[in-house]
Amino acid sequence: TLWDYLQEEIFTVEMDGEEGVKGERVTNFLAVPQELEKIIIFGVFICLDSFLYTFTILPLRAFAALAQLVSNEAHNVVRVLRGARATTRKRTLRLSHKCDLVKAAILGGTLVLLHKVTDASKMYHGVRGQETIKLYVLFNVLEIADRLCCSFGQDLQDSLFSRQTLGRRTDGSRPHLRPAALGALTLAYVVAHSVVLFYQLITLNVAVNSYSNALLTLLLSNQFVEIKGSVFKKFEKENLFQLTCADIVERFQLGLMLFIISLRNLIARSSLPSLSLLSYLPSLSPSSLPPLSLPALLSLLHQSFSPAVVVLCSECAVDWLKHAFITKFNHIRPGVYGRFVDVLCKDLVTGAGSGGGRRTHEGEPFVDQSPLVSRRLGFAALPLGCLVVRVISQA
Repeated sequence: TLWDYLQEEIFTVEMDGEEGVKGERVTNFLAVPQELEKIIIFGVFICLDSFLYTFTILPLRAFAALAQLVSNEAHNVVRVLRGARATTRKRTLRLSHKCDLVKAAILGGTLVLLHKVTDASKMYHGVRGQETIKLYVLFNVLEIADRLCCSFGQDLQDSLFSRQTLGRRTDGSRPHLRPAALGALTLAYVVAHSVVLFYQLITLNVAVNSYSNALLTLLLSNQFVEIKGSVFKKFEKENLFQLTCADIVERFQLGLMLFIISLRNLIARSSLPSLSLLSYLPSLSPSSLPPLSLPALLSLLHQSFSPAVVVLCSECAVDWLKHAFITKFNHIRPGVYGRFVDVLCKDLVTGAGSGGGRRTHEGEPFVDQSPLVSRRLGFAALPLGCLVVRVISQA
């Protein structure tokens, strides 16, 4: 009856039987940002290691490979002059040495071509003169182009630095057309990807340094649009791992670009005679620094780095909300990010144990000696390294 219904509604004191489950959902939702930041920070350091590899280990390996090439050629010439027997084998480069020389050649060729096709000043004023709606479209186009270049470039480099391309055939002959074609395609890819990253840097610089907050607001709103495109999709754990790897690479690239922009703004606002870091650092001394009081220095740092901090914090908030709702809607516990860290650690240990690469059936390291774990993340170190060198040289 109606009276029984009213009594039940008024005097019922027992809670819902699923209160424990609902409380656990809230706890898991709030725990996602902490677990996510653990793997992102770890992944950012992996990307930093791979990025620094391009400027430290790779030049040394290329120099060692070049010295080995000269030594082999000298030995072969002496062998011919002495009339060595035909059965005596010539000295040849190891596949890893060939890979290092090809990488160094691609890096040098990309820098030469970027010097011809890119001009930061013209690109900056060209992007800055566009309308707001065009910049919004440009943001999205560059982001899509970056991800497509990463995906295609990884496959292209795997093909170029494979044993089938740089090694010998079963009959002992060497392939020539395949390495030349793949080398040209890889060079074109690295140049194209570097140009895409260059435009991303210029566009981000325009948004951060705009006199009005319209472009910066547009950039922040574009980041939050990413939530709508992700949270309502069905995700398995493998898909979530791929998304996490993409967020790691995006966080590192965004942080590096914002650091470059903020550093250039700091140097420009401090009234230094030159914007070139390379020309300023050797003459750095207390007398060469402009006289700044502590409040003026803090104000200078605030003006230079505050827009970058806002953009980076916005990116962190977007990642937290995106992953929190994805795990909530797909009933995935936050502990899955710990297993993702284990996967990256396993790749890191495996790569370090084999000299930075994978092992072949002959016991020699895999041809590509770049950090194996960065390949799982989908991090393109060569184009980003070319971008940084080009920005420093043109500063």
